Parts: sequence; structure tokens; C-alpha cells
Amino acid sequence: MIITLTSDFGKQSQGVGMMEAAIAEIAPSARVIHYAHGIEPFAITSAARVLETVQFVAPAIHVCVCDPGVGTSRRPIALATRRGDILVGPDNGVVLPAARVLGGIVEIREISNRSLLRPSVSTVFHGRDVFCPAAAHLAIGVSFESLGSLVAKNSLIGAPYGEAEARDGRWAARVIHIDRFGNAHLNIASRPWRASGGADHMNVAVLVRGEHQVIVKRRVAFGEVKESLPVLLDENDGRVALAINQGSFAAIHGLRLNDEIVVDCSGRRADD
Repeated sequence: MIITLTSDFGKQSQGVGMMEAAIAEIAPSARVIHYAHGIEPFAITSAARVLETVQFVAPAIHVCVCDPGVGTSRRPIALATRRGDILVGPDNGVVLPAARVLGGIVEIREISNRSLLRPSVSTVFHGRDVFCPAAAHLAIGVSFESLGSLVAKNSLIGAPYGEAEARDGRWAARVIHIDRFGNAHLNIASRPWRASGGADHMNVAVLVRGEHQVIVKRRVAFGEVKESLPVLLDENDGRVALAINQGSFAAIHGLRLNDEIVVDCSGRRADD
């Protein structure tokens, strides 16, 4: 069984090793994949965007620890999805976009069975003491129902972002992740983006935070524009992103997580 780990701990953090050790103690034969640990601290939106890309991993147990509310009344939860994956993490919305792309939620449990947790549960490190032990027990065959009581879907904290929609060729979008290259991932999903029309080699107008407009080339690869020029790409991992060939779109245009973006493929100016 595969268990993936996603967190905002940073790759050199001992917390990452502690989580893997907690899994190894219970499920030594489980294969642990350190999916991503470079999430910006406390950035639930960014963690949710990264986690949803596990759709390109075989069905597995996915643990996500971006948890600024650790130790409070927020619930530790596990979601069973239609594809067969199980998402484990805090009830702060971070796992919901991944659940959506994995076919939707089948069942939700609060992780409350103390026998499946570490004997002493820290108020500041549920990744080690709650989430990873629960995932490890699932990996060795403990039933999903054993985790704890059922949770109603409508009681969950909402997802940190929804799906952008187009109207008359104009997309009202948000920045949901900025990667280490400065590419700004938007909440525009690939499938409706492709279906919306517009040639891959057209120019589009992008309005950043309602302040300034950038003309961006819609292309299929970074190298289809000259170095230092902006490009709009379907990144083939489920989202559309604004980038600069061998540069940082976010740095040059002052983009921040959750900024509002208008992408206009209608042929009009984005601020008309």
C-alpha cells in the first residue's frame, strides 16, 4: 500500500522523518512517498492545490498536514473517495479539492479511535500522532469504519477555493498556488479550459488584481515564447498557469496567493 505525505514542514524538517517513522512502526511494508513538503507555511490554499495532483498517482492513502489550527477544536478527518483513495488530514478544507478530482466523497470519518493513535497525542503535531498512525493502520487492513464516527459532508469546513467559470470568454479566477519557479497556478481546470475554445496560439489579456493588464501568449510549451516573455499554459496536471519562460511571473507582476485574476479570451481588453 502506498502512503503519500504532503506538508508545509520543509524537506529538511525532522517532522517529516518523524511522520515516516510513525508509519514504519505500524506498517513497515507500506511504501511512503514524500509527495511535497515545500508548501508555503500555513498556506492551506496552496496545499490543497498541490494535494489535488495526487490524481496522477495510483489510488493510495494521502496524508496532508497543513494545519494552522492544530490542537484546537478542528477535527482530524479521513475521506474515502470514489476512485478508492483515502484522504487524511485536518478539517480545514485542505483535502476537499483533491476529493473532488478523485471522483467525490463516499464517506467521511472523524479520526477519534484512540487505539489507532500514538499513546500520547501532542497538541501541536497531529501529523505524527494522529494522521500518520491512522493512515498506517488503514494500510495494514484496519477498516475505515474503525477510525471513528461518521461525519456529515455539510458539516465540513469549506474548500479554500472553488472552480473558476467563464462568461463570454472571460474567466474570473484566483491564484491558488505559486511554485518555486514563480508560475502562478489558477483555479481554472484543464477540462473546461480546453472545452471553452480559443486557439492554443492566441494572445489573451490578463488583468492582475484589477490594477494592470498583461498581454499573454496562450501556448502549449514554455519554449514556444522567447526567454523572459509571459505565457499561459495548460500544465497537464489539471490546471492552467501563468508563467514566464525562464523567469518568475509572480515576482515580475507582484502576484500573491489568492490574488484575483481575469483571463480574457474574448478578444476584448480585460478591463473593458
